[in-house]
Amino acid sequence: MFRRISDAFLPLQRAVGAARAVYHGQAAAIVPPAASLNGQKCFSSSNESPTPNPIYELRVYRTQMVDFKPVVAAFEQFIHLRTNHSELMGFWTAEIGESIHELVHIWKYDSLSHRLKVRQALAADKEWHASFIPKLIPHVQYMTNALMAPVPGTAVNEDVEKDASAVYTLQRVLQNSPAPGSLGSGEVLIGRFLGVLGANNTEYRLWRYGNIDAALDASWKKTVDNDGSIANTLLYPTSFSPLQ
Repeated sequence: MFRRISDAFLPLQRAVGAARAVYHGQAAAIVPPAASLNGQKCFSSSNESPTPNPIYELRVYRTQMVDFKPVVAAFEQFIHLRTNHSELMGFWTAEIGESIHELVHIWKYDSLSHRLKVRQALAADKEWHASFIPKLIPHVQYMTNALMAPVPGTAVNEDVEKDASAVYTLQRVLQNSPAPGSLGSGEVLIGRFLGVLGANNTEYRLWRYGNIDAALDASWKKTVDNDGSIANTLLYPTSFSPLQ
């Protein structure tokens, strides 16, 4: 009888002993190392992946159908006021995808602090606010943005010749999806970007094609291959886009 009662108290005694050990700094003998908890490797911050430089901001503006062309025209007229402050990588209109009345643009910065200075300069730019903002704000349904950085080990290719027939696609895939395979004829991978702020666990892939049929062929192949794609939007470059 007494032996059974003492056996019943064993778990409690062990718990008390463990607590005392932690209090006296002996936890290492009882608690397994963090790296082996549940058989999983635990990570801490390190300098293995330095802070990216440059960084890219993806901005998407959606309008009502009747406002779409006037907003594009306003950007075309006043884009020089905006590019006085920072570098524009590309500017497109969405043709097929998650929305067909969207303006998609990507801006390049040296760092997040550089972007902050640019935004502060824009806020103080009287001509920008007097000439452009009144033509934009009343007609935009919503704005979204995401901070991106090139996938480590990859480069951004902006060296493309101007071609009036060229189109682009902006593909969103799950992070750590298979890397793109061999490129098709006339297919150019402008860049692969990881979402840093905004959409996480997401990779953005910006593609360029010689024409819309080539874009369809490549998009179909990616769909059949199941490359981890979440969404794919067909983009037409605007007349003032650096990437044509």
